[in-house]
Amino acid sequence: MEKIYLLGFMGAGKSSVGRSLSKLLSYKHIDMDELIEQREGRTIKDIFEQSGEEYFREKERELLKELSLLKKVIISTGGGVPCFFDNLELMKKTGFVVYLKNEPSTILKRLNASEISRRPLLKDKKYNQIEEILKKRAPFYEKADLILKSDDKKIDDISREIIKEYVKWKKRS
Repeated sequence: MEKIYLLGFMGAGKSSVGRSLSKLLSYKHIDMDELIEQREGRTIKDIFEQSGEEYFREKERELLKELSLLKKVIISTGGGVPCFFDNLELMKKTGFVVYLKNEPSTILKRLNASEISRRPLLKDKKYNQIEEILKKRAPFYEKADLILKSDDKKIDDISREIIKEYVKWKKRS
């Protein structure tokens, strides 16, 4: 199982850490949100507005099933991916699952106005809204193989820590 899934809320650093891990491990990096936008020819915000959340979650599910068959890949998931269908179970069966955990205040600082407008579940840039969504997702996120508090850590340090734990996990698997 040569695959790492990165979970976490928007702004957690999944894409940045994914790119870093990709270079360090010589694995391909795939950002699920970016790939869905490419394939759909529209933004996630537009998908939600035009086709609804259910359609979007189904597209995520289909893509995850496809990506779960790949090897030597780092997959930055959308924030909600582990919370729907049997997605988390599939990830745990097919790879090493890492939750990049951040405080709502850190997330709020990282998300700029243009990012907020692209995020359909975060209509207002409000701490309470982030906290509420995090509470709903925590039971899923916290089933990850590795939970890494990454609020004040550098991308390279996070990546090295993940690799260290990934190597241990591979030996056990």
